[in-house]
Amino acid sequence: MSFAADCEKFRRKSFNARMNVVVRKVSLDLFKKVVEKTPVDTGRARGNWMVGINHLPIGSSITVDNNPMSRIVADISRAVAGDTVALVNTLPYIGVLEYGGFPNPPKKGSRVKGKGWQIKSAGGYSKQSPQGMVRTTVEEYKPTLNEAIAYAKGLTR
Repeated sequence: MSFAADCEKFRRKSFNARMNVVVRKVSLDLFKKVVEKTPVDTGRARGNWMVGINHLPIGSSITVDNNPMSRIVADISRAVAGDTVALVNTLPYIGVLEYGGFPNPPKKGSRVKGKGWQIKSAGGYSKQSPQGMVRTTVEEYKPTLNEAIAYAKGLTR
């Protein structure tokens, strides 16, 4: 192999590695924001976020996952440039958490250990994330992408 071919091979490998970093960093940053914005009552909605790489996950978790980010990080670490990376939550009430639809006025609220019943919604929307989790994170996409690209460019210096 010639020196020029070796240089081209290195350039392609370096470019692909940087693109993989961008895909993983953007996915991780966006997914983390969605998870953190997910309202918590029992923790089931927050813990049910699942990553699919080139497919959409099905089913839902029966148990409460108090640390979904460790699972999400492991899943995203397999993504490469060109993959479709999806964040999915299959719980039947995730749409209500995102778009509203709680009883208005609230009926009795959620039972909180040691505190009785608490109202966690207002006007049909969760007080914890009234504008939704996914919609607000998508609006933050451009700065997140720019940060990931700048980070990847810094890897070459």
